[in-house]
Amino acid sequence: MSWIDEAEKRQKELVKEKVKEEIIHQINMEENFKNFRDFIDRLNQFLNRVNELPFEERNPSLELGFTEVEENKCYEFYGSAYILKKSLFALFTGAQYKVLCWRRVNFKIAEQKNIVKAHIYENITEKNKGVSHKKSESKDKYKLKINGFSEELLNRTIDWLTFKCTNHDFKKILPFAPPSKNHHH
Repeated sequence: MSWIDEAEKRQKELVKEKVKEEIIHQINMEENFKNFRDFIDRLNQFLNRVNELPFEERNPSLELGFTEVEENKCYEFYGSAYILKKSLFALFTGAQYKVLCWRRVNFKIAEQKNIVKAHIYENITEKNKGVSHKKSESKDKYKLKINGFSEELLNRTIDWLTFKCTNHDFKKILPFAPPSKNHHH
């Protein structure tokens, strides 16, 4: 057998492996979607219920929404609020000012079994006397276990999106996946 034959044989094996891997990823994603869909639907129902409430009841939550970014694959939930911050002189005057804050969480179905990727964002825009804009943004990425998505997490996600709990309180109950052994993804 010539080196060409050997090279062609290796290439065929690689293609077979790649196809097999893609099939496994597809099966995992379909299974993940089936297992995750309930959480997405229930979170959406909560969002709709909160949106029906008058502002006094949901204060400080302004806007709350949901987007299916990619069908059966990627979902975004977002919320905004005006939050009061103490000014530098608050110590002496008790002065406070409002800042606009946005929170978003993207859930993306992963190719690994029982995994959802979550991107968690928070943006704060400060308008000081309408002149200068000061922005701060935090962004975190996590791999989460689908079977760890509980009733408590459902409630805490709504609390976080409506500014009833802190970033810290939200993140500390996330069902983190252990680091993956293979490093392709």
